[in-house]
Amino acid sequence: MATFETMTAEIASAYDDLPGLSLGWRFLYSPKKTLEDSNGFAVFGFNPGGDVFEPPMPSVEAGNAWLRSVERWPSPNTQPYFLSLVGKMLRGVAPEGTAPFLARSLTSNISPFRTGGAIELPRAAYLWSVAFWERHFDVLTAQRFILAVGNSDVRSPYAVLSALFSRNGWHAEPEDKMPCGWGSYVVRVCRLTKDGAGVVIAGVPHFSRFETRDPATVGALSQMLARALS
Repeated sequence: MATFETMTAEIASAYDDLPGLSLGWRFLYSPKKTLEDSNGFAVFGFNPGGDVFEPPMPSVEAGNAWLRSVERWPSPNTQPYFLSLVGKMLRGVAPEGTAPFLARSLTSNISPFRTGGAIELPRAAYLWSVAFWERHFDVLTAQRFILAVGNSDVRSPYAVLSALFSRNGWHAEPEDKMPCGWGSYVVRVCRLTKDGAGVVIAGVPHFSRFETRDPATVGALSQMLARALS
């Protein structure tokens, strides 16, 4: 497994070399120790958002940036909707509490490069980002349950992560779809196995607009997480 320093150096070099990037980058939304020693629960978004440059941020040593006690993001929904779901999912597996548990959870993005919106990420930067996780695939295989924030298209975290595992010889069971509680939007679940190991990838509609709140779905995700981490 590559070191934190090696991976951040790769990102910094690519940011300087790739065209169309000017707003900065960030790698982990969790402490750097989660790269090599996580609790098996991971959170992946697509890329950092924002319309102004921010200095590079390799990690968040104060805890998990998805919590408003650590960072406060401009979106009024993203962090509260995240905590509403994840707080319920963790009740049976995190006796130490949500914040300490998430401080041990690998948290990152498909792409480290900031853009004003996901659609604005240049294609070259997107392809580099997918190849980055392909090179460092062992980081992903160390996880047991990955919460993918966004599941709507082929560039979504759910689609990218599912495809990465499949390309690397992991067997995917038939996909499950469950209502999220907002109209026709669904949670998509992919279970993958290889050589006795297993990972669950749960793709939820993005928290910036949608709260996954269907009680049966939240209960099912909680049970999947508990089984994956047992």
